[in-house]
Amino acid sequence: MAFVISVIAFLTDFVDGRLARGTGQVTLFGSILDAVADKLIILALMAYFMFADMLDIRYFSIVAFRDIGQLCAIPILMGLKGIHFKVAPKLIPKFATALKYVIIGILFLGLLLDRNLSIYLNPFLIISGLLEIFILVAYLKRFFEIYEGTHDTFE
Repeated sequence: MAFVISVIAFLTDFVDGRLARGTGQVTLFGSILDAVADKLIILALMAYFMFADMLDIRYFSIVAFRDIGQLCAIPILMGLKGIHFKVAPKLIPKFATALKYVIIGILFLGLLLDRNLSIYLNPFLIISGLLEIFILVAYLKRFFEIYEGTHDTFE
């Protein structure tokens, strides 16, 4: 059932993004909400796999630290400071998110086949973990730039 819900969530997210861009109805609220939804779905699924002993806690911790850190930026910047910002993700963060969905797909495949697919999973985890750390460092730098008023866009 979790697999079906995940596929539906992924497909609706994809279709929503395509429709918004195709019709020119991209909004600040929508871009922020889309990023929040992606992070919450990924965190929930990865937490499930971690607690099922299918995902290494170190990798989950890196992903959770980055995603929760990014989620906290919204209430800090917009709520507490009243700072409005744009979200315009570049290729590397988009690739990192897609890679996390690939990892989730491999984990689901392992569940469906009742097999340990770590031999296939580990290279993706290493690349993804390094990307997550790189993105987190860049994100923190940008967060402070936005906080200080020297920039207005998360990329």
